[in-house]
Amino acid sequence: MTAYQQLKVSKFIYCTLTAAIDRVTTKTDIKCQFVRCLIGKQHIEALFDSLAVNGETTYTIEVNWIVHMKMAFILTMSSCFIFINCIQLYTFFQNHVFRETPRYILFAHMLLNDTIHIIFTVLLYLLVINFQQISKGFCTLIVILSGSTFFNTPLNLTAMATERYIAICLPFRHIEICTVRRISFLIWVIWILGLLNFLIDLLEILATRPMIFFMANVYCARDMLIMTAWQTNVRITLTGVYFSSITIVILYTYIEIMRQTRSTRSDSGTSASASKASKTIVLHAIQLGLCMMSLFSPLTERLISTIDQITANHVRYFNYCALNIFPKCPSPLIYGLRDETFRKAFMCYFMFAKK
Repeated sequence: MTAYQQLKVSKFIYCTLTAAIDRVTTKTDIKCQFVRCLIGKQHIEALFDSLAVNGETTYTIEVNWIVHMKMAFILTMSSCFIFINCIQLYTFFQNHVFRETPRYILFAHMLLNDTIHIIFTVLLYLLVINFQQISKGFCTLIVILSGSTFFNTPLNLTAMATERYIAICLPFRHIEICTVRRISFLIWVIWILGLLNFLIDLLEILATRPMIFFMANVYCARDMLIMTAWQTNVRITLTGVYFSSITIVILYTYIEIMRQTRSTRSDSGTSASASKASKTIVLHAIQLGLCMMSLFSPLTERLISTIDQITANHVRYFNYCALNIFPKCPSPLIYGLRDETFRKAFMCYFMFAKK
């Protein structure tokens, strides 16, 4: 049975069950639950299992107010942090010293990358939660931008850690190595590496599907670009290479900076800078750990969905908040406030924005 035929069958069953359930109660939102079951690839079984337990009609359905509270929380938190990120970006572009300093350039790139990621992941969440179909072309754009910015985050953290390593361990070569031109080139490399997985998937679609493929309407999901098994294998391989390489680099920079801290304890200025840099690397490592945890969250969601669909929904929502939204929201603010020069400029613009 083709995917189109499966969708027609799913719609038929959905309409039939909705008509039957409407005669029993109007206080639950079967449509929202059907979407969650559909996304979990257990839609028919989960929906039937929820209709008859011990001879009584029961519903494992999230009522409207729970769904609305989840949406309101996500929108409120993401809007607040997007606003703060925009002020920090404005602070960066208004000061020529920041624009010519490598670490501030990488910091601004992190702000921009995380802002794009939050916008498109929240948009994808709203489309899913509201059962909205969009064209495959628009869905492809959302999936590519949300996915590539996810991979850009650890790559950018690695670049920031390497820049701090050069500044502390190779101070006399820092100006020579970390130029604005090289940092700009490095940002292009980060985006190419972040897009690589999705460019491979897109090229596979362009080579095997007609252009009309992008005009059809679908329920947008991250797996829409996966057409063959080898694409999954390539994605797993590249992801493994990315994160193992990034982990090695961050561990190496942290160890070397800590060694430099111990060797320069007599010099209070150098020791303080090295100590601050080592704490920054620790923050990078924590963010990297959260990124790696998010790679394994779909596995736990699938395991729980075989037991209880509603619990799986809550776990999926928690993973989305804790591993995708929250790590990217406060971290730019933490990095910005830890730097005294940037903090003073940021607070000036922030207080003005509040007024």
